Amino acid sequence: NDVLSFKTEFGRVSNLILRQAGGGKYYAVDISQGRLELEDCDITSQSNVCVVIQDKADPHLRRNRILNGKVGIFIHTNGKGTLEDNEISGSTYSGVQITKGSEPILRRNRIYKGKGAGIAVVNKGKGTLEDNDIYANATYGVAVKEGGSPTLLRNRITQNVWYGIYICDKGSGVFTDNDLRNNNRGAWDIDDSSKDNVTRSGNIEE
Repeated sequence: NDVLSFKTEFGRVSNLILRQAGGGKYYAVDISQGRLELEDCDITSQSNVCVVIQDKADPHLRRNRILNGKVGIFIHTNGKGTLEDNEISGSTYSGVQITKGSEPILRRNRIYKGKGAGIAVVNKGKGTLEDNDIYANATYGVAVKEGGSPTLLRNRITQNVWYGIYICDKGSGVFTDNDLRNNNRGAWDIDDSSKDNVTRSGNIEE
């Protein structure tokens, strides 16, 4: 089952190994209420997502190692949260997925070597991404789709197999002072439905 299910106003969990061992569509950590401080943990899931944040929950995740889930951190249905200094790698679909009106803050995380995108902002997801390292993912560094609208500031989005940033299906956002060099296919891939919705300034490109 889920290793940790958090449904209360406030709590703190630190310095644990949390391993979901498979056998169903379960999570390592399910945060559906309140403000959990989750720090310095080693988190994996063999069956589904490593960490889920949902239903307006507003946790703080700091310095965790989040490895090898279908998605590293899945934030949906108006989820919030502040994610700082985490290491997220080896995810099947995306390291972080933000969807359905969710609006987290991500700072100084390392998101790398996923089998899909580093970060996916989809289905009217939002969020602020600052000073993250997003690299060596098998498709895009950041994918914005289906009305997603993030703000990206000073991120290093490099060495991804496809483009640094992909925006389609009426995606939008503000992209400022990001390093987008050394992605295999280039810095940007923006479709016609999204071009007028994107604000770009000060980014370093090929």
